Amino acid sequence: MYRDMIDDIIEKNGVSCRFFDDNNEITVKAFFQPLRYKYGSYSGTCEEEGLYDERKYLYIGKAENDLTVLPTGFSMESGSILYSLESADMYYLGETAVYCRAVFRRVRGDV
Repeated sequence: MYRDMIDDIIEKNGVSCRFFDDNNEITVKAFFQPLRYKYGSYSGTCEEEGLYDERKYLYIGKAENDLTVLPTGFSMESGSILYSLESADMYYLGETAVYCRAVFRRVRGDV
């Protein structure tokens, strides 16, 4: 019941996230935004080649898209920007997985 409601909200309001490696590719819908801390979010650093975004990004997606099985560093693209998986967890109500939460970091360079 709760999982279906969460899936519907993600499907209607989420953004496209493309996961890929050398052999596979899948695009899913998820909530994806800068990870906020108690007093805001981290910003970027100015470097010779321009601004580098050092923030971490929060992914909340459907439980059927279990990111905990992917290795750290797995690639994901959203909005033409490449990100790298840092960690992932599944969240449960009782024995039922209701959503997947993950943290990503932006990869330097263009996609």
